[in-house]
Amino acid sequence: LEPKGKAGLASMTGQLIRSGGNSEFGPSELDEEFDFLAANVSATVGGTTSNASINCLTSNFDEAFGMFLDMVKTPRLDEARLEVLRSQVLEGIKTRNDDGLQIALREMGFLMWGEDHFEGRVVTKQSIESITVDDIRAFHNRIFHPGNLMISVTGDFEESEMLSMLEDAVASWDVGELAGDVPAPTHTFKPGVYYYEKDQPQVQVLIGHRGIERDNPDAIDVSIMNDILGGSGFTSRITNSVRTREGLAYTAGSVFQNRVDYPGIFMSYFFTKTPTAAFATKLVFDEFDKIQKEAASTEEIGIMQNSAIE
Repeated sequence: LEPKGKAGLASMTGQLIRSGGNSEFGPSELDEEFDFLAANVSATVGGTTSNASINCLTSNFDEAFGMFLDMVKTPRLDEARLEVLRSQVLEGIKTRNDDGLQIALREMGFLMWGEDHFEGRVVTKQSIESITVDDIRAFHNRIFHPGNLMISVTGDFEESEMLSMLEDAVASWDVGELAGDVPAPTHTFKPGVYYYEKDQPQVQVLIGHRGIERDNPDAIDVSIMNDILGGSGFTSRITNSVRTREGLAYTAGSVFQNRVDYPGIFMSYFFTKTPTAAFATKLVFDEFDKIQKEAASTEEIGIMQNSAIE
């Protein structure tokens, strides 16, 4: 939902809701009030979901929740706190090419999703510098309202009393425009070998392709398969092959990330020395070939099933 050229707006909105005060208290005063009440409060805006949460004592719930709800409904969005956040993000932009893994993940995002889709989008100096308090307020108002709201509560309380209190709390909160469906990527993934040259003692190798949707009928089978292949740490085949037997990498494995609205991605990964990158890649592809052509053992399947159940 970020407007074009405003990459980073969503994340900064979540952070400023929490750090920028509410209608009654400024940022520092609100922090002190929550600390005094031993209330742990957060707010975040992610790729497809936004949330705010409070964890506090039953004895002071009414007071703590009142300040919390005011923060969520009418955040102050303090200008000085925005500048602090902006400087932190800009500092991170300066150093993000120092980390080979960050580079690899960013470039993989471009290849999988395209630079225009939110999963492949990255912040830039220009986009962060363009974000204003008015941008953040408009983004907050678009998302945080009862039309998009689900409330979950757990703890020491009477259900009927809690429901009544929550209904009263949101009764005067106007319902805004409902959030639409999550957009599917339109980018066409092109298989190939892509690399980013960097002077470093290690290489980060990511091997990936588009995956499946969460509700695919084979999703559970695929999850167990991936655990056997590389998703279960030291018990997985890729880790045993690349790390344990050959000692080529400290970190090696695989992940299947499903999505709700469109297919997710499969990715195998390892980090090794440049001279051993080709051999490690061969070992990983050998494991791909083996799991496609040979049935997994009953013991392997059982271990992963029990792990998933537990």
